[in-house]
Amino acid sequence: MNLVFCTLHVRRSSQAVALAAGCLAAALPVGLCTSTRLVDVYPEQPDHEILSAILSASPDVVAFPVYLWNRQRILGLVRQLRQSNRSLYLIAGGPEATGDPIALLSAAPWNALIHGEGEAALTGLLERLAKGHPQQSLPGVTLMLEQGPLSNENRSHYVLDDATSPWLSGVIKPASSGVLWEVARGCAFSCDYCFDARGQQGVRPLPKNRLKAELELFVDSDVSQVWVLDSTFNYPPERGVDLLEMLLEVAPGLHYHLEAKADFIDRHTVSLLGKLNCSIQIGLQSVHARVLKTIHRPIDLEVLTESIHLLEAEGVVYGFDLIYGLPEDSYTGFRESIDTVLGFAPNHIHIFPLAVLPGTRLATQRKRYGIEAQRQPPYELVCSADWTAEEIEHCRRLAAAADLFYNTGRAVAFFPAILDALQARPSELFEDFFK
Repeated sequence: MNLVFCTLHVRRSSQAVALAAGCLAAALPVGLCTSTRLVDVYPEQPDHEILSAILSASPDVVAFPVYLWNRQRILGLVRQLRQSNRSLYLIAGGPEATGDPIALLSAAPWNALIHGEGEAALTGLLERLAKGHPQQSLPGVTLMLEQGPLSNENRSHYVLDDATSPWLSGVIKPASSGVLWEVARGCAFSCDYCFDARGQQGVRPLPKNRLKAELELFVDSDVSQVWVLDSTFNYPPERGVDLLEMLLEVAPGLHYHLEAKADFIDRHTVSLLGKLNCSIQIGLQSVHARVLKTIHRPIDLEVLTESIHLLEAEGVVYGFDLIYGLPEDSYTGFRESIDTVLGFAPNHIHIFPLAVLPGTRLATQRKRYGIEAQRQPPYELVCSADWTAEEIEHCRRLAAAADLFYNTGRAVAFFPAILDALQARPSELFEDFFK
């Protein structure tokens, strides 16, 4: 059979890498498919151009990684594919297929959905198709049969020690502009709004010898920057230290983008970060203990302050993530979060609206917090017991002003002087920006 993986990226950028499709393609047994092609497409392309790119490979099977940013567009493409070729076998995977399978299945003429990690499940499904037994139940797969969906909620187990690297196998090629680099799967934490830890426990690192070989390939390919895919690279701290030591040993000349949790930043970690060309993104979300406890992401503000001072002492570039619309928070409280984190003078600040993602704990607590959220992607909060729709809109303007003035305008160097001259807090300045 001929297999096409179609990845609809959020935009053209250095991060537009079909890593999920690459991992799935690399995991397929040799000889299972006559041909396997990865097709990258982008939002600005018209439907007919995307469909032509898919159908030009004469596929028997087309698989789509489905995310909140591409779900609606992919549903439309799948309907058109089914109209053009009734015999195509259409598969959905990714977070949307895992978190919202029933709604996704009913929205387009899919043949099958893959839940969770897809390598073993997809291989099993394609092997059944090759043998002419496409209606047998498989772990991690929902089949759409004439009599209705047949779902097997048991997740397929995939051993990362045996995983074939999409980079080393040549399934995807490193670009000089940058790569996405998977170093581990899973998350040690279980934040109510997040999907990372759903369906699996803890963190599963990839083998160190594979990671070293991939780094060497990136160096040989003149890659300039690496986005490290690990939701908390520094937990536990010794795992983070081990990773940083490997980066310094094998590929110290690359620039790395890392995600960290502030309460696990220690002196040893910071000393290594100070030697590396990197930037750290700290997913803080709020500075209020009550809010963070509610969403199961606690942190002590004193610990945060100490960690930031350590980063500053070593000259490490860092930024913060904040989320507005969280339960037990408020518009006033969120402004306090902005004022607090900008008091540290980070390199940048990313502000997001709360998204009530299907499959997360927060999605099951709508009544508890009076949550009204979009039922379709991007699932953003509309209002809740703690937030009015007007306050959400005010925060959206604050976020736009912060991005335009502080991030894009690179105001970090002169921001304190502006605040001092105006005798204003950061949130006041941003609030006045759109008046």
